[in-house]
Amino acid sequence: MAASDDLSALPIPPQHRMALASMVREYLFLLSEDKLLRAEIRTATMRMHPDRFKRLTSIIGVGETAASHFLAELFSPERFNRAEEVTSYLGLAPVVSQSGNSKARAKLRPVGQKRLRGILVEAAWQWTWRDPEAKAIYNHHFAKHGIGQKAIVAVARKLAIKLWRMTVETPPSPVEGVARGAWSG
Repeated sequence: MAASDDLSALPIPPQHRMALASMVREYLFLLSEDKLLRAEIRTATMRMHPDRFKRLTSIIGVGETAASHFLAELFSPERFNRAEEVTSYLGLAPVVSQSGNSKARAKLRPVGQKRLRGILVEAAWQWTWRDPEAKAIYNHHFAKHGIGQKAIVAVARKLAIKLWRMTVETPPSPVEGVARGAWSG
């Protein structure tokens, strides 16, 4: 790891070197544990929800990490009745605050699944770079606000809704798919 090498190379007094070495070892241990847990979550999710997992990873920009965390963190997506409930649960829904005659301002309330929200934002960047639909959403919000972070969160919100719909809606059977065209989710 580059970070641990950088830390170990710092010029520090000898009496502090042992403490730093201990912290670097702990850091490397935690990184390896995190990697193992992520792999375990991915494996369990693929085993428990193989069809949903396959549908989610079919979206450009949504890889195994995003799909497995979405399914694991949302756990029972059927409990949500509307897309707004999902985005609110994930902390991706804007909350409008207005007092008196002041202009209404929408901002995100830092609630919900912080790790999943971060993963969805990263997946939204991938989706934006690779899919014209997502790029159009990003460009629309960027033109409206002029702030890249707001635009990508709007894309992440749309992506979360798309993922949720793909987990709760039943895709057409192969025979129906041929008759009506491919399922768009």
